[in-house]
Amino acid sequence: MMAKTIEKFLITETFSLLLWLSEHQSTTRYGPVVKFSQEELSKELQCSPTSVNKRMKELYELGCIEKPQKRGNYRITKSGKEVITEMKKIETILTANQ
Repeated sequence: MMAKTIEKFLITETFSLLLWLSEHQSTTRYGPVVKFSQEELSKELQCSPTSVNKRMKELYELGCIEKPQKRGNYRITKSGKEVITEMKKIETILTANQ
């Protein structure tokens, strides 16, 4: 699953959204959550709500985020955190070779 997930991120902008979500988490008594609605995300990221919805759906289908129990409260899963770690390693290798 991890190889398929990483391949998916290499050919889409979905990783950028996952990384952005990880950098904008709020700490709650239930753990870290991203407290943005998809409408707020589209404004913040300066893209259409349709693009945000598509990317969020991809992240959910890949198991990188959990569907929110409450509107606008997204959680990054263990798999999502692993993808971020691996993609940062790849990014480091690619930038070192430039």
